[in-house]
Amino acid sequence: SNSNSNSNTYNREAFLKMSSLIPRGGAQTTNPLCSDFAKQFFVSALVTLMFEAAIGHSLEFTKISKQTNPQMSVPSILKKITQEKGVVGLWDGFVPWGVVQSIGKGGSFGMARGLITPVLMDLVDRGLISDQNAKILIGGLSGVVQGYILSPTLLLKTRVMTDSAFREKMTGLATIIKSFQVGARVVTKEGGFALMKGANVFAFKRFFDWSTRFMFADIIESLVLARQGSLSPTDKMVCSMIGGMISSVVTLPIDALVAKIQDAKKAGQGVSPLAMIGQEFKEGGLKGLWNSYMKAWEIRALHVGLTTVCLKTWTPLAYDLIFGEKS
Repeated sequence: SNSNSNSNTYNREAFLKMSSLIPRGGAQTTNPLCSDFAKQFFVSALVTLMFEAAIGHSLEFTKISKQTNPQMSVPSILKKITQEKGVVGLWDGFVPWGVVQSIGKGGSFGMARGLITPVLMDLVDRGLISDQNAKILIGGLSGVVQGYILSPTLLLKTRVMTDSAFREKMTGLATIIKSFQVGARVVTKEGGFALMKGANVFAFKRFFDWSTRFMFADIIESLVLARQGSLSPTDKMVCSMIGGMISSVVTLPIDALVAKIQDAKKAGQGVSPLAMIGQEFKEGGLKGLWNSYMKAWEIRALHVGLTTVCLKTWTPLAYDLIFGEKS
């Protein structure tokens, strides 16, 4: 009972710290929108951008290619991506859309988390929801905000990744110019609203992504904390990694559905998620659906595990390092 109490206290203080909250029930300090929230946005965006540039984008590229070409093996996909441009081909679409998405992914999540947390923690104080459920909802609702903000850049990045024209040999500058042209082509040929194609499914997916990532990571943290009484930065990273990997398997079907909807081969088409699933079930039955929607789970597990570590663990550590705050 005492260990559970310590766990709840630790987790609650960590959440309040991470969210850069405005003090409840009292006067505000200096304008938080110009200080704490801005710092949270900056750090979350910076850490995410560095992670995506280093390994995140290439992992996601491989995953999306596998989900949209389930008949191909991962080695065959990597060979196709790198055949003309070498390893640099793994970063197709990163500039500009991957950069914009990375900044939006980290920044929007950090800002949303900071705004949503005080509302839900107030409900906890009033006894309307439990501390554990509040933390799961904070992750999920922050994910929804992130989902709608990221959907246009995810679509454009997916179009670049799944367009065979980008597999031809060209310079890095030519790739960047063609990537910009993809955005202009989508708007002129399909209309501005085409940028939000699959946005509702993506936001729905983001809710389950982040609520389950927080839930599983927090459960594992609580178990470790109860066993050894404290958590080192390495312990937190391992817990976030495992929690994210478990979440990735649970949410993989929705992830594959988003990739299929935003595939370059479906440009200009009205795609109904239910109709797509129904057609694939008709053609391949349950086995066909399993093969179609559970492909690339290993790549996604690695990517999601590292993404969870990035936003749940690295971000507060970077915040402390940059701004000299004590954890």
